[in-house]
Order: sequence, then C-alpha cells, then structure tokens
Amino acid sequence: MGSGNINATIKNRKILLQAALFNERMKLKGNGYLNNELPWSAEVEIEPGRYDFIISSILKDIPEDLILNLQGHISMNGDKKHINASTSISHLTLSLFEQTFTNVSDIKIILQNDNFIL
Repeated sequence: MGSGNINATIKNRKILLQAALFNERMKLKGNGYLNNELPWSAEVEIEPGRYDFIISSILKDIPEDLILNLQGHISMNGDKKHINASTSISHLTLSLFEQTFTNVSDIKIILQNDNFIL
C-alpha cells in the first residue's frame, strides 16, 4: 500500500504523532495528553491521487475497472467520553462497473458523539 513513515513521542505525558502514509499522499498530525480525560486531536490531509488500493485491500471481490480518486481534509478531536470529527472531501471520483461518479461540490461529513451529519 505504499511507503511512509510514522514518528511518535511521549514526553511529560504529552503525545505527539506525525505520519506520512501511502507514499506520503496522506499526512497525519496528532497530539494527546495522558491524564484522566485523555484529550486528543488529529488532522489528516489527503493529497490528490488514486486510493483504490485501499478498497482493494479490504474487499474480496472488486471490479477490474475500480478507480478511486480523492482529495480532502479530516479534523478530529475528543477524549475518553467524546469524539468529534469533520471531513471535507473536495474531490471524489469513483469508477466501477463502467460507471463514474464524481462530486460537484465539497462533501462534508460531521460526527459529534452519537450524531452523524452528511
């Protein structure tokens, strides 16, 4: 699924994480703190490119014409009792079974604890 690197440090109860995954096309920055609440936050930047290899590594039977192109951003934060995440996908093209689907505006997805907003 491509090369990458992950760097993490824990110092004085503070956690820092940086990663560049999938040939450095997906970049993650995160932090957290080791206390009773366990607060954390993370940002993921999805560089433009093909990501169909993710689907093909999860699903058993995939169509031969599968193509997934993405570009977007994910922001997440939470603690041991809460989670919030927002995703903005600025470019999505999915081709399969001789059909192509693409977005004409940003796709926004929000998760606030138990609430899912599309």
